[in-house]
Amino acid sequence: MFPLNPSVLFLALWCCCSAGRVDNLLPHIGSYNGGTKITIFGAGFAQKKPFSLSQTDENYGNQVRLVSDHLSVPCDVEKDSTHGTMIHCYTRPMPRDQYVVEVSVDGVSLPDSSICRGRIKSYHCSFYTVWYRTPTISELSPSSGPPGTLLTLRGRIFTDVYGSHRGISSNGRNTKLLRVYVAGMPCEMLKPQSDEL
Repeated sequence: MFPLNPSVLFLALWCCCSAGRVDNLLPHIGSYNGGTKITIFGAGFAQKKPFSLSQTDENYGNQVRLVSDHLSVPCDVEKDSTHGTMIHCYTRPMPRDQYVVEVSVDGVSLPDSSICRGRIKSYHCSFYTVWYRTPTISELSPSSGPPGTLLTLRGRIFTDVYGSHRGISSNGRNTKLLRVYVAGMPCEMLKPQSDEL
């Protein structure tokens, strides 16, 4: 039997204990048109480094995929707000389904046993695309008019915040409309029953 070197034991324990894991994600439901911000909680994720020669490598940092039984879709990671215990990513359009999270750290995929303690299809590590979280426009009136015509949009819209002047909408959600285009041209938003932008 070989004598056990304490530094080798420390290195082995450090590598084992610092392995990445996913504990849960929020929210669990969102739009099938994409744009839902998902927060993944866990440990051992890549942190933003001020300078590294490998930052141009496509495998550098955290990559997230949402995987159903039929499809695998990237979730676009917001690198500036990601750290060792949390990843933020934005969904892309994807069909209605249950998706489980897959995370890679610096090009190495986390094993299934590290995602929700091996229960990868549990609710805590799943994301569901649903119709009732998908914004829709059901009515546009008038249907035509000269430039400068006041348009009214009706539908399932989840915010009354336009631009970045306020953070929280009147329904308590942290969502906002950044811009609106009609026929490819910018359309300024007005508060209802006023001339105020």
